[in-house]
Amino acid sequence: MSARAVVDYLNTLRHIQHSVHITCILARHIASSRTSLAGYRVLFNQTRLRNEPIATPPNTSTPTTFVPVGCKVISSPICPDTPKHFGQTINTPFASDWLDVLFQNYSEMLTTGTFSAPMLCSQLPPGKSILRPRIACHVEETSTPHQYDLYARTCADGSTQQEYIDFTDSIDSIRVLLNIAASSGLTIRILDVSNAFQNSIIFDATERVYISLPPLFLEWFKHQWPDFPLPSQNPKDLILQCLKTIQGTQDAGRRWYILLSGCLFELKMVRSSMDHGVFIWSFNGVETCYLALATDDILFLSKTRAPFLTLH
Repeated sequence: MSARAVVDYLNTLRHIQHSVHITCILARHIASSRTSLAGYRVLFNQTRLRNEPIATPPNTSTPTTFVPVGCKVISSPICPDTPKHFGQTINTPFASDWLDVLFQNYSEMLTTGTFSAPMLCSQLPPGKSILRPRIACHVEETSTPHQYDLYARTCADGSTQQEYIDFTDSIDSIRVLLNIAASSGLTIRILDVSNAFQNSIIFDATERVYISLPPLFLEWFKHQWPDFPLPSQNPKDLILQCLKTIQGTQDAGRRWYILLSGCLFELKMVRSSMDHGVFIWSFNGVETCYLALATDDILFLSKTRAPFLTLH
């Protein structure tokens, strides 16, 4: 929308009896009116470089956070290659380390209550399909030379789900908010939510998804519960019911949004009618704050620090 179009639209809203002064901030962009999630990630990372650390008040304990991602630090003269799938870790010098990371991932998912106990494929409810599991591996450099973090996360392959949801594009509102912050002298802060897509409990059993047993899951399960009466010893006969949303399913983002937006509404935030990922907050009636969502990242704009500490 051009600046002239904005003025014309505002003139249609003007009443003859009185006049109101409002501030309009327009953000210019070169491409189309939409931006990719990759572009959003770059914007967040650039903003995060300027984000000051959060000071923890004295005598305040930090709550324990469980993130269902296995992680292990290894030493190597060269950076290990990131496996495309877990099978590629078997013939590497770090095969045992990757196995430790995988089992740690399963233990973390047990702690967060993501999966049910193994059940027979014949128990699959009518109309349900079995999704394939995917182990997402990642190698990341640490601040110490020649030391690397190995990460593993269990995901579901939701490519076969028939959902008419677009996860690629989103309305370009973050650039607008950055312009608002620059013109209004607002401070930009970032919140990165850990384990966002596995925070939502699926209470309705009819909406839960089912996946095949991930690699070596049965071995890990037997080690954890050697006396548990498994219905079968063959991994191909067993499936898992996902009691929570799991990354990779096409409705995981929607469920996460429903959960988070409900919390924001409780704080009396108002959702933008143009972009449902943007919320406006009148903090204590004296300060206007802005919040934007992009997957598991939250961009927060405020004049003072008090609203951000309340939100955090």
